Amino acid sequence: MESEIIRIKCPNCGAVLSVKNMVGLETKTIPCPICKKPSHFGAYKKADAPMPVGVGEDCTDLGGETLFREKGLVVGKLVAMHNKQHYPLCEGVNVIGRKANTSVATIQIVTDDKKMSRQHAVIEVKKTPKAYIHRLKNHQNKNATYINLQLLEDGDVVVLSGGEHLKMGETVLLFVLE
Repeated sequence: MESEIIRIKCPNCGAVLSVKNMVGLETKTIPCPICKKPSHFGAYKKADAPMPVGVGEDCTDLGGETLFREKGLVVGKLVAMHNKQHYPLCEGVNVIGRKANTSVATIQIVTDDKKMSRQHAVIEVKKTPKAYIHRLKNHQNKNATYINLQLLEDGDVVVLSGGEHLKMGETVLLFVLE
C-alpha cells in the first residue's frame, strides 16, 4: 500500500490529482495545488480515468505528504542557480515557493533561503494559437521579487520571453524556454 498511487478529483475545481496511498490518508486535509482550497480527503472523489498517454506526473510535497500534480507538455522551466536543479513549468498556474512542510506551492524550490516565501510568485502559462505566453506576478510574498535586477511591484504582470533571472528572496532562478 505504501507505494500505491491513487487518483482523486478535487471537489472544488475538478482537477485530477495523484496521491500516494498511505496509512491515515482518510484523515488528512489536502490543499489542491490548482485552486489552493483545502478539503478533507473524504470530499475528494476517486478518479477512475486512466492517465492519458504521454502525460507524466510531477511530485510535490504538501505538508509532509507526497502529492503528484499531473502535467502535460512541459512549456519552459526554472533552473535554480545555487544548485542547478531544474523545475519544469506546465500549462496553467505554477505557484513558485520555498520548499517547506507548510508550503502549498506547486513548484517547491529546494533552498535554505528564508527570505524566499513559501508562495512567492506565480508563473501563469497560457496557450495561444501561435505560442505559449508566460506571465510572472507576485503571489503571497513578504520579500521582493526581481526580474533581471528590476523590482516587480505588487500588481505588476511581466511577460517572460526566456533568459530572465528571477530573484525571490536571495534565491536566483533562470527562466528557460525549451
